Amino acid sequence: MIYDKKVKVEKRVERAQALVIIGEIFAKAERDPDEEGDYMAFEQLMAEATAKKEKKGDDKAAAKKKEREEAKAAYDAKVKEHEKSRGEEKERRKSRFGHHHNARASSASPDGKDS
Repeated sequence: MIYDKKVKVEKRVERAQALVIIGEIFAKAERDPDEEGDYMAFEQLMAEATAKKEKKGDDKAAAKKKEREEAKAAYDAKVKEHEKSRGEEKERRKSRFGHHHNARASSASPDGKDS
């Protein structure tokens, strides 16, 4: 409204002054004492609705956090299982191929030539 560059500066200044006047009027506004109870009831309803909405949001956030933690734990377990199986496979290969390698080494003559 006052930042529209298509409108002349003079008109934007008038609008800004009007907004200041409106703000002063609203700042001076007071409740009618006869209707105070109605306002309080409405404000109480709004406060309760806001609190419920915030709690619901907190519950959703907690559920998402728990879901992420469970997914990470499952992933970590899979990685650990994979690493364990790779280590076992490495040991099997080492014992299988290491045995043949050692047999060749023991059949070689001390000078390094095959017998």
